[in-house]
Amino acid sequence: MSYQQAFQDVITAMNGAPAQQTKEFEPFLRSNLEKYILPILQPVTTRKGKGLNGYNLFIRELRQKIGEMAFKEMGGLTGAATEWNKLTDDEKKQYNNRAKNMRETTDNVAVTPPTIVKKKKNLWQQYQQVWGNYRKTKNLYIPDNIAERSKASALDYKTFKQMSPEEQQEFLTTYASLPK
Repeated sequence: MSYQQAFQDVITAMNGAPAQQTKEFEPFLRSNLEKYILPILQPVTTRKGKGLNGYNLFIRELRQKIGEMAFKEMGGLTGAATEWNKLTDDEKKQYNNRAKNMRETTDNVAVTPPTIVKKKKNLWQQYQQVWGNYRKTKNLYIPDNIAERSKASALDYKTFKQMSPEEQQEFLTTYASLPK
């Protein structure tokens, strides 16, 4: 019996149907159960790390205290591990307690989503929004080609810029309220 057939029999048995009983199947299953079958049958669990611990906190503070270049000169993480091992158990306990407190405070903090602030459109963008309505109400030609549209709107914008700020605002509110 092949590995594939044996595997299919195990799958069939898992689904509730009786597995094919052969003399070849049992020795194969016994000899390969731990190696091939059990890892497949065990549920996949994702291990979530605890996050910050005393050792990581020590390294973070050491880097900040002596600087990145000095940290590399002392041997990087290997040198830091040596320094960590030089600490007494009480000092290590202090780092572990501080890390635990930091984890607990960050776990209990409610994360608020960032507020989205709409940026106010500049005068040119506001004008571009209402330009089509303006041309329609005046029965003026609106080019289909994007390049021609850009040229036409730029020419009209020159006239618009010569208006006073009050007239510009009136123009924008008048043509913005029209259906597109």
